[in-house]
Amino acid sequence: MSVLRNIESKLESLFEGVFGRAFRANVQPVELARKLIKEMDDHRNVSVSRVYVPNEYTIYLAPGDREQFESYEDQLKGELAEYLSEHARRENYVLLTPPRVQLETDDDLDVGVFGIATRMVQSGGKGTGEPEGEAEPNATMVYKPSAAPIPQATEAASPVDLGIQREVAVLTWNGERHEVSKRRVVLGRSKDADLQVPDPNASRRHAELRQEGATYWLIDLDSTNGVEVRGKRVKRLEARGRDALHDRLDRNRVLPGAAVVLLASAQVETTLLALKIAFLVLLYLFIWRIVRSAARDLRLPQESMILAPQQAAAAGLIPQPTARELGRLVVVSSPTFLDGEIFTLDAHPLTVGRAVNNDVSMPDDEYASGRHARFEPRRDGIWLEDIGSTNGTFVNGIRLTRERKLIPGDVVRVGETDLRFEP
Repeated sequence: MSVLRNIESKLESLFEGVFGRAFRANVQPVELARKLIKEMDDHRNVSVSRVYVPNEYTIYLAPGDREQFESYEDQLKGELAEYLSEHARRENYVLLTPPRVQLETDDDLDVGVFGIATRMVQSGGKGTGEPEGEAEPNATMVYKPSAAPIPQATEAASPVDLGIQREVAVLTWNGERHEVSKRRVVLGRSKDADLQVPDPNASRRHAELRQEGATYWLIDLDSTNGVEVRGKRVKRLEARGRDALHDRLDRNRVLPGAAVVLLASAQVETTLLALKIAFLVLLYLFIWRIVRSAARDLRLPQESMILAPQQAAAAGLIPQPTARELGRLVVVSSPTFLDGEIFTLDAHPLTVGRAVNNDVSMPDDEYASGRHARFEPRRDGIWLEDIGSTNGTFVNGIRLTRERKLIPGDVVRVGETDLRFEP
């Protein structure tokens, strides 16, 4: 949990630092409320059975930020104090007095930057410590506890004198919640058991949940089937919590089928915190991509109205040059073409075959393959290549086994069609 909270805090400070400097504005009340809650959580003091938090908060604002609250400053302080009180009640924090919020002006602060000082003040108005030095901008002031007198021997105060209320445990069985107000609770099928367990495998007096100080113990009362934790049979199990602040019975340390003691839903809290961090990471990545795209667009050069020759030709603004004739194929004999028919060879390859997608298609030539041969213009002339035909390609009666450069007068035979190459 502490690791996740540290990650959340670092992401929050990184986000606020980067974007706060780029888009600085006046302090808003919601920012003050959020930072006050953070200061309350960070300055909590753990006692024997209570968690004490500061009850006096002084907010130091820049002159420009203080002026914007001038018309409703008293209402704002009351609202912030009520918000702190509600948070303390929700987190079971103890306040010596109702929280008080004060606003002060600090000329050394810039607009958008503020500091918070906290104190734990008794009802008489005397604080537990005085601030050490001046508060830096956007920082919490550090308080140095006053020197304590030499302790005298005293009698231990009773829980009633201290006003301590014992933490109430909750037993959950098949979705039903049972508050445990006793320090000893017997679990079993017996009618006189504090919590009747409707399980045929449970003994009449199966186990006992006992509170000793701030620790809960789960004890086997000589049951028939025993109490097992993770497959290990135990007689006396110490059930401690997820942190040192509150001792709790961990869900994973009690055997399935027995009652589960939950003083707080730690797993749910951890899951929600992890989801919150994941959402913040995705949000920051999304904003970062938007900023990067906007910066990239600003760096792009302006479009030019001068077109390159290729672009002008593609747009039809200048006439394109006609293809230069590099040679031609004259039909000598063919079941498809007329004798003397001419096919021009230019800078583009020319394919021959029976399929209709060829440059020269001969559907009536039964001995020609779908894609038979290819004439390819190169810098040194026209080259002929057989592209996997069944009956082969012949030049002057010799079957072609590899690429060959044509010379004027060569007769190429494709299927039953004879073509003469002329420059």
